[in-house]
Amino acid sequence: DIRRIDSCGYDASTCLSCVCVVRFVGFGVVFEAEYSIGVALVVFLFVCLFFFFFQAEEGIRDAQESRGLGDVEKRQQGDVSIATGGMSFPNGSVITPDGKTLIVAETLGLCLTAFDITENSELINRRVWANTGARVPDGICMNADGNIWIANAVSNECALLAQGGEVVEIVNTSQNCYACMLGGTDDKTLFMLTAQSSHAAIAGASRAGKIEMAKV
Repeated sequence: DIRRIDSCGYDASTCLSCVCVVRFVGFGVVFEAEYSIGVALVVFLFVCLFFFFFQAEEGIRDAQESRGLGDVEKRQQGDVSIATGGMSFPNGSVITPDGKTLIVAETLGLCLTAFDITENSELINRRVWANTGARVPDGICMNADGNIWIANAVSNECALLAQGGEVVEIVNTSQNCYACMLGGTDDKTLFMLTAQSSHAAIAGASRAGKIEMAKV
């Protein structure tokens, strides 16, 4: 991608020369040229269009190769296969203590989806474990009662849901919550990963990410 333009200047007395330095980080190439202002703009626009179409093609190819957004299962012999597909951005997941049920947060589906795990590690009997309403589930974890904490990616909270969607408890956070996990000596301390945004550029610039905790 085009990371930045280091300089673009012109001779104020003649307005006939222009120096543009464009750095292509993805390819490790540095392009430097001196043109008239008009030609320099044409060159710059051509480069922008080239990388736009290149990245668009990459995105389409990645989407095709991913076959939708399916869960991936790694079998004992080392083979990797898609266990299920057609999910709306599968995110956090938990397996019940008896090892017989997988529950997955569908972030864009606004629900927690459950599967039975067979003896051959296949996923069957897909069903909605809980609808999350306006809450967008990201990371999740299960407590000793079998209820599930969901990190709400679009709000300052982490919510505990029972099967069926009843809200059992809410812990407020200082920022959007993206992941959660129970820990501590008694597994009753909820650790929550929060940030101002999930956008890498914004999160990296603000450096405001936190691990927040609460007794539950």
